Order: sequence, then C-alpha cells, then structure tokens
Amino acid sequence: MTLRMLLLLTSLISIVSCSNPASKTEKQNSTTTSDTIIGNGFNGYYMRLEGSIANQPVVLHLEKLGDRYQAVYSYITIGQWIPLAVDSSVKDSLFFSEQIPGNNWSETQLPVSTWRCLLKDGNLQGEWVSGDHKKSFPFTLKESYPIGSTKFAMLGYTDSAKGLPQPAETPVAESDFMFVVAEHNDWLNKQIRNILNIDSNLSFEEGVNKSNAQYFADYRSQLKDIDSLRPIETFNYARYQTIMPVYNDRNLVTLQNDFYEFSGGAHGNYGTLFHTYDLINKKELKLSDFIQIDSLTLQPIVERAFREQYRIKVKNLSQVLFDPHLATTDNFYITNKGIGFLYNPYEVASYAQGQINVFVPYTAFNRWLTPFAIEKFGISVKP
Repeated sequence: MTLRMLLLLTSLISIVSCSNPASKTEKQNSTTTSDTIIGNGFNGYYMRLEGSIANQPVVLHLEKLGDRYQAVYSYITIGQWIPLAVDSSVKDSLFFSEQIPGNNWSETQLPVSTWRCLLKDGNLQGEWVSGDHKKSFPFTLKESYPIGSTKFAMLGYTDSAKGLPQPAETPVAESDFMFVVAEHNDWLNKQIRNILNIDSNLSFEEGVNKSNAQYFADYRSQLKDIDSLRPIETFNYARYQTIMPVYNDRNLVTLQNDFYEFSGGAHGNYGTLFHTYDLINKKELKLSDFIQIDSLTLQPIVERAFREQYRIKVKNLSQVLFDPHLATTDNFYITNKGIGFLYNPYEVASYAQGQINVFVPYTAFNRWLTPFAIEKFGISVKP
C-alpha cells in the first residue's frame, strides 16, 4: 500500500455525521451541509494553486477536510504529477514529503524532497528542500482559477453501525466519504454522484445516507451466521472513498477516485480510478479521445516508460510482474504534457508491490495524437 493511501486510510476522523435510521450507534450531532458551500464549519476546502519552485512554474491541487489532506503537484514544463504525503500539520503549518513512483522497488531508494509550508490567506508559502539537503528554494503558491478551471467545495460524511444488538463486544462497520463538489455545475455534480454510486436524483447528503443505510443493512445480514471461532475484530468492516481533482484547466477536469474496503480476510483492498470530463461538450472522455492507437502499439511505449521510471534492470519483467510484459490499461489521467496510466494492486503485480503509476509524455505519441488533444494542449506535432 502506498504511503498516501496509508495516511488517507489511517487518519479517519468524524467530519460530518449522517443521521441514519438504520444506525443506532453513538455519534456526533448530525450536521446539514449545503452541497455547494465552501467552508462548511469543518475547515474543509479544495484549492488550485500556482507559482514557481526554483524558477519553474508549478500547479498544486490541495484538499482538506478536518485533519485529512491530499495533495498533488506538477511542474508545468514536465507535466508528470507528484503526490505529496502529509508528514504532519500544526494549525496552518504543513509538512509534505514527495512520493517517488517505484521508490520501494529499488534496493537503493532515491532521497525524498520535502516541503515546509505555511498556508495563509489563500497563499502557500514555504521552502522546498531536496532529498540530499543540498538545495533549498523558497516559494509562494497562490490560489488561482484561470478561465477554463472549476472551483470546488469539499464535503465529508462519516457514519458507523454496530453489527450485533449487544451493547458491548460487537463488531462495527464504518463508512466514510470525502469528495469535491463543483460550484455551479449540476452536470459535473451528477458525474460525481455516479462515481460515489449514490442516487443522482438526491442531494449529496441524502444520497450518502441512503447508500449507508443499505451498506449497514447488508453488513448486519452477513453477521447473522457469525462464526464464534473467529476473532471479533475480523468482522470490523469499513469502506472509505475520496475524490479530488488532479487536473483542472482548459475546461477539462480529471477526478481521482481513491477507495478502500475491508470485509474480512488478511487485508483490505484499495485502488484508484480516474475520470476525465469535457465540460464544454459534457461528456466523459476516453483514452481514444486523446490518442488513436491500438493496444499492440501502445504496450511497448508504456513499458519503456515503466522501466525507466521504476528503474527496472531485469530483462524479463516476469521477475517483478505477473507476466513478462506490462499490459495496457484504460485507467488513465491527463496533464498538460502527457498521459499517466495507473495499475491497481493485483492487476499486473502483487498486492505488496502497490500501485504502479506510469507517465508518458505526449511527445511519445506524436503521430497518434488526436486533433482534440493537439488543439487542447497546443502540442507541436513533428512531421
């Protein structure tokens, strides 16, 4: 499991309690929150920030709800996004460490760069420090929403239910949602409801309540024939879901959908799925909207990038993957400079190896780029 997912899943706190008739557990007072209000009383926000680090322009996506953060940034001239793990936070001070794809795959891990930041009045000021501590650069990133970008609010709901009627020694199921809501864009909010798998005809709060009621009812049903020989802790189920933007420009939005579920067994299952939307034409985009290429041609392009970024030295990939080659995937995200492909646990490698995230610049797809991609990102195509 990646450090980002571990931080996300182990920092679960009570944010907005959903009053659920099926749940009889003790919880905080229920709070009704507007679907489109920023600053909902739980100190939550989504921010798109721009600035420069070492004279290189960057874009940062930062979201917070309660004590939980997620952040990702990219250098505009490179485009490959870099997740930031939150090492600690004290009031308005944040301490990040950059996550290097595949760093746990190598016996010699690369040193990790860190950020020391102060968030104030929509600005993130701080210092970037290289992993070897030989370089440091002060920076100021300012909240920015250029034409073609979208403003989002943050919503969070958490609820739990006892599995058995006994007042004590009963397992518990937890359900937790943390997600963005687009301001003044009902169509995009409907897509977010679809990602959350909640009723699109209901408000976010009502939809989450309905989903939780069904989840807890199914949970209790599964415990009717509980095996008394199993430790009671193994019946403590949980599901968590987080949605954040990782691209937000040019009337395009890519949403990152992180999810985790534990329903017994040795460990929970987690993953990430991406959804990219064209806000002008109101449709979800496919990989073929950006590159017209068959999987047989695409496969070696992505595999070369994987070998380079993960510093793979073995000739036969079956030594690190299930198969001797890296298969293609439709689970992709976009940046201004390229396309990323993400493989979830068990897809091409073992659970212990975690997610595989491979970035391929548009220049590698030169002759396969669609007119849509060329126009959207101002790409110069070589003859």
